[in-house]
Amino acid sequence: MQLEPTFKHSITNDEESDDDIEKRVIDFGLTYEFGDVTWHPSQETVVYKKDFRVLITTEGDGVNDNPFFTPTDPAVAETNYALGNVYRSRWDKQSHLMSLEYMLSLD
Repeated sequence: MQLEPTFKHSITNDEESDDDIEKRVIDFGLTYEFGDVTWHPSQETVVYKKDFRVLITTEGDGVNDNPFFTPTDPAVAETNYALGNVYRSRWDKQSHLMSLEYMLSLD
């Protein structure tokens, strides 16, 4: 075992069509030491995260340009949270009723 010199990551996210994912994924994995592939079948897209080592002195812009991790409008987040609470409440009530119905059927 040996220590490796300090390095930084240089990351580029490329969003592309998933038409040829099966042909590209093996070569992609062999090319990038820290590469990652995120497939979004419902959107027919693939995000290829090209991640490789660069010298610690390399300058960069420090921007995460992944198109699937963008800020969410607080109003949208609050609405989604409230809707989630409504659905959970309904699910809890329905689960309780189903359990009660099952218990009564045992008599």
